Amino acid sequence: MTAVAVAQGGRLAVSGGEDGCLRIWSLVEGRCEREVTATKKGDTAVTALAVAPDGRTAVVARRAGRVELWDLERGVAVRALGRQRSTVSAVALSGSGTAAIGYENGWIEVWDANRGRLRRRLEHPPHTYQQVDAATGRILPKIHESPAPVRVLGVSEDGEVAVSAAPEDGSVVVWEVATGRWLHRLVKSADMRMTGVDQVALSPSGRYALLIGHQSGLAHVWETRPNRVREPVPNNVNRYALVALSGDGDTAVSVGSGGLDKPVRVWETASGRCLRTIAPGHDGLPVELSNLFPHTCVAVSADGGVTVVGDEYGGLHLYRLPRPGFRAPWSYERPLAASTLLSTEAQVRERIGRAEEFAERGMPARAAEELRAARAVVGFERHPELRARWEHLGRTAGERSDLLGIWQRYELRGGTFTFVPGMGPALSVDGELAVTGGADGRIRVWELQTGRQLHTFAERVGKPHTIVLAADAQLALTVDWSGTAQLWDLPAGGRRAELHGDHGPVRVAAMDSAGQYAIVGDADGALCLWRLRSVHLVRTMVAHQGPVGSVRLSDDGRFAASAGVEDRTCRLWRTGTGSPLLTIPVGVGQMSLRFTADGRHLLVNSMGQLTAWDVLTGRQRYVMESWGDAVAVSRDGRIGVVSARRAERGRVTSVWETATGRVRCDIASDTDVFDVSPDGRYVVTADRDRVLRIWDVRTGRRVHECDGHPEPVSSVAFTADGRNLVSVDNRPAIRLWELDWDYDVTG
Repeated sequence: MTAVAVAQGGRLAVSGGEDGCLRIWSLVEGRCEREVTATKKGDTAVTALAVAPDGRTAVVARRAGRVELWDLERGVAVRALGRQRSTVSAVALSGSGTAAIGYENGWIEVWDANRGRLRRRLEHPPHTYQQVDAATGRILPKIHESPAPVRVLGVSEDGEVAVSAAPEDGSVVVWEVATGRWLHRLVKSADMRMTGVDQVALSPSGRYALLIGHQSGLAHVWETRPNRVREPVPNNVNRYALVALSGDGDTAVSVGSGGLDKPVRVWETASGRCLRTIAPGHDGLPVELSNLFPHTCVAVSADGGVTVVGDEYGGLHLYRLPRPGFRAPWSYERPLAASTLLSTEAQVRERIGRAEEFAERGMPARAAEELRAARAVVGFERHPELRARWEHLGRTAGERSDLLGIWQRYELRGGTFTFVPGMGPALSVDGELAVTGGADGRIRVWELQTGRQLHTFAERVGKPHTIVLAADAQLALTVDWSGTAQLWDLPAGGRRAELHGDHGPVRVAAMDSAGQYAIVGDADGALCLWRLRSVHLVRTMVAHQGPVGSVRLSDDGRFAASAGVEDRTCRLWRTGTGSPLLTIPVGVGQMSLRFTADGRHLLVNSMGQLTAWDVLTGRQRYVMESWGDAVAVSRDGRIGVVSARRAERGRVTSVWETATGRVRCDIASDTDVFDVSPDGRYVVTADRDRVLRIWDVRTGRRVHECDGHPEPVSSVAFTADGRNLVSVDNRPAIRLWELDWDYDVTG
């Protein structure tokens, strides 16, 4: 099934497919009433269709380029419509018999379908970009793009107003058919607080438009008549979902296409709230069977009462929809008396008091027993005071033994102006602060545990691609795509200095953990070592022939490593003298450099192999097979993680001992997005199915899964204390997860 439409107030549906047949469905009886076969030869596959509200006529577009008006009661094609040679991308039909046809070349035709007369030809206006020189701020000539394909159309009931949308350039236009002029137009606009309209759904009459911005994380409802944009609401619709809007604009339905985001979700457009999630199997099919049917089209009745979803194998799935304002009914399992609740809390308080006594008497094991018993009480598993006491006791008198659970604390969605896709935040060692950069050139500081924004630096820079934070969270170092490195003073809330290269623009930069030194690599192959407290250039080293592609400082700042893009070498440097200690030939492509925590070993991951080098002797310690350039090393420096390929298992995530190169285990995860816990006992992976998985390094066993990201995850990291997990997806949005650890407490 390739197209579907609903008519007669949700009592009738019409669908079309690859075989060219039109099928009329009775939604009341739940069956196909009749089939109408195409009379013309050629490629008759249906690519778009629209049905009049009374269900008597339909406009059908076929892949061969024909557009036809059909009398559904008689089952005959009345006449042909359309004069463009371009591919038809959208159609619409009003109750008065006005048809609109949208084309891939941006043109729109409005027809009197009953008479077969062309009323008006319209051209969807091309998008215009104003160029600005990032370095000088000078206004450059505008760029006029070719008109984007018209993907969505709507026609008012009287046929006098048409609405067209071209999601590729993020524009929606309201037309006056009689004159051919456009009345209103919405484009990518800062006034709408959106980075662009990435997806559009129209009500059948075009009265309401749902404008979805996946990068901004916002959605708007635009009332095209009158011209009024409602307040934005959070957008939770998957980027790859098919979306349909009810006639009153109050209800939207999204469903994953091509097997992505399989559940059907019903949204209240006024609040962005999900009213209901209809999982696979809800329509009576077994879940395994339902997952075999990728969704291809969706439509909602004008009153928002029902939705129909077509699948790739010609099936039509009917769902009844909740109305806006719907609230799930309460479900009481077993009411408890107030006295019972109060006595339960008193028991928990009593156990906390006994735990304090045992801890003060030097009996941590007995204190752990009391806290375990208190946390086992229903309703107190996540009690903040209990969690804090348990964590404190475990860290001071025990050792982590298992992961009991994981849950989401919050999500930050600010769009690409606030966050840069694919770049995770820089985290402070104490787990209290996070620093992010956005496409608007602003650097922001967040309170990690609450998600509260603490500060936005007033100075603007280019779009950053690197952020490094010192261990004491006093200084931050950023590198942006304009080729500048900036040093930021977090307590003072301002930019401290710009760290320049020798001559060329800065490509990469690194800072030691204490925030004493920073090293920057420029496009001319030079390395510049800076003393940060005094912002003093210590020395310049001619490192490579061509741009520096990667640079790293050891935690103690004694050694530096750099990699050249063109000369295909990696060099190890002693920062105290500026002399090179070692030159390593490497291949073409991305490269990752890491020092172990003790500064004894340099790890170089390039061209399908990872090599470990002793920085004191310059000797190669071992070679490992790798796949991709990503490397993660535990905070204690004992455990490393890299993507690898095995002949018998394909691509895996490999965990190894950094001192010896011995592989601990291979994890069944095909991804470049991973991290290892500070103690090296657990690994988190973010797979292509948008699910985070946590693995026990000792056994290679998966211990927990957590999903909820609607977009692929691009970055994941443990905090330095191991209490939290931070993940970033491609919208972009940041999520903080809380990890509930079990501890072995003795004594």
